[in-house]
Amino acid sequence: MEFSSEGAFVFLRVDAGEELVACLRSLASELSIETATIVSGVGMLNGARLGFFSATQDKYDETAFDGIYDLSSVHGNITRMNGKPHPHVHVTFNDSQHVTYSGHVMQATCHLTMELWLLRLDVLKLQRQAIEGRPSSRIVKLQR
Repeated sequence: MEFSSEGAFVFLRVDAGEELVACLRSLASELSIETATIVSGVGMLNGARLGFFSATQDKYDETAFDGIYDLSSVHGNITRMNGKPHPHVHVTFNDSQHVTYSGHVMQATCHLTMELWLLRLDVLKLQRQAIEGRPSSRIVKLQR
């Protein structure tokens, strides 16, 4: 992975074989990013695991996608959970027949390259933590 930043803007290139969420976590650590939004992302995937959150079970049901896919869109954010970077990422991608899939990224491996633009929003202090009465510890809470 390589990146360049200027002010609030960050460009991230993920290289073949690298894992998207791990690269975002590493980027956030290296640049001390507290909060950011993923503005856009494109590229290719060499396999992915997507999750669909089951609120009744408080966990993600996962589906594996093996093979090469065209990555049309990456969106999400980076916040903090327990003091560490926590990327929350969704993707849309398609196979060679243009059948499209989308969902919450559990894991996504780069094929050839991925190019992402992020916008740092460090003035906002967002933390993920448990909120009583909510089914998931992945809820964003504003820290003022």
